Amino acid sequence: MLRQTLAVTPHDEHSVSPTAHATSATLICYSLTLPPDVDRSDLIWQLEASLESLYRVAPSQRARIFFHGTPPSAIRRLTQHPQVDLVQCPTYLDRLRALVPAAAPVLEAYPLLHKYLNFNGMADLAPDQVLLADCDTLFFDDPARLFDRYLHADIVAREEPTTERSVVGHDPTYVDEPALRALGASLGLHTPPPFNIGVLLLNHGHWRTLAKLERQFVLYAFRFLVWMAEHPATGVAATFGESEAATMLRTTHAALLTSRVREAALPYPSSNRWILDQMALWCTVAHIDGLRYVDFDIADVAQNGEVFAHRPRDAPWVVAHYFSQNLAAVDRWLRTES
Repeated sequence: MLRQTLAVTPHDEHSVSPTAHATSATLICYSLTLPPDVDRSDLIWQLEASLESLYRVAPSQRARIFFHGTPPSAIRRLTQHPQVDLVQCPTYLDRLRALVPAAAPVLEAYPLLHKYLNFNGMADLAPDQVLLADCDTLFFDDPARLFDRYLHADIVAREEPTTERSVVGHDPTYVDEPALRALGASLGLHTPPPFNIGVLLLNHGHWRTLAKLERQFVLYAFRFLVWMAEHPATGVAATFGESEAATMLRTTHAALLTSRVREAALPYPSSNRWILDQMALWCTVAHIDGLRYVDFDIADVAQNGEVFAHRPRDAPWVVAHYFSQNLAAVDRWLRTES
């Protein structure tokens, strides 16, 4: 286990540990925030397991944890390895307030946007390639294999499950890709094919481009939420559940729904209202001129239930994103099959 505590000093924007190096060609980043008074020991377990798996196969790889708010001691203990540092960011709500003050309390109810508000916090390392990894990932081989093999593209990820490219089959109600393409066209954008953001590779320093688009990213999320507030989840969408943020916007924060805000709403082309961060990112990266997107090969990156196709010791991938709903099964898999 990783146990050494790292001292972290708050800063107005980002606070970087004294162990940070001046430069790094490649960087792996994690981002998280923990809601107050809620036990998220599962999330800390996932992050610890991910880091341990990474440093078992790549002891010299630089990694950075962005934590929004005050990191508990359990998070600080995860930075024993000399190649890991911890960046303390403002709280999730404060980051949102800095970008969209009025809408921030509503957007805070959707807990995943913080992952794409960290790019300015990479400037001291100036990486050429950044791999963004969710906490629910495990490494089985040196990520240099990904950095080298996919250098030709600007953005690389696995396809979103059940979309047109999915190896598990196509469900057109999950993501309405013609509607997504039409939405992009209406915005003057060529949206990339829907990709999953659990393991996302940014090449050619494009983290700098996305750092300039933070407000645009958050605004896309809010414009989708406005549409959701106007269109409560029914039918297939109801099986995924209503967005708490959209419910707040419809009820306690309905004053935000001015005629101008309603006119700017974007139709949400998915039955799953919990992939709002992905939808907003797909629109945001479309602002990158000449964007070159490719999919990770399934032989390099596994996702969801694909992780159970092999025993841990025989896993052929570089990294597996197992999705948090599989946490109990992955825990058993690691304990009994390794």
